[in-house]
Amino acid sequence: MLDNKICFIGFGNSIRSDDCLGLYIISLLEQKLGSNNNFTFMTLPQIDPALAPLLGEYDEIIFIDAAVDIDNEFIFENIFPTRSSGFTTHVFTLAQLMDLAGSLYRVPVCSLMRVHGYEFGFGEKPSKKGELAALCAVDAILSYLYA
Repeated sequence: MLDNKICFIGFGNSIRSDDCLGLYIISLLEQKLGSNNNFTFMTLPQIDPALAPLLGEYDEIIFIDAAVDIDNEFIFENIFPTRSSGFTTHVFTLAQLMDLAGSLYRVPVCSLMRVHGYEFGFGEKPSKKGELAALCAVDAILSYLYA
């Protein structure tokens, strides 16, 4: 797995407490994995169709985002392309992004790490519970990479 060219993309809002979990996890992964030239780390506020050309440059993409609708600390799920009759940048999913990339370029293996967020009020750091969930997610990603 460590020989694959992997891009980690974290989503979130840096001033909304646990909404920054995707960004926070990217910084932790970059500290732990940064010396490996096969890894790229990105942070973005939201999914953007402009990512489509980038997807084809990698063997695997791992998206990371905060979630409120999960019971566990994190969920790691595969993402598959989904054809859509149309989209807007306000309602654009990772599956639609993969479909767009596949129609223009190629589609790598994609997955989404959804990390349980607890507090989404204004704040520049994750909550204690959010930070613990993030650390669990980082351990899971490292285990996945080194399996």
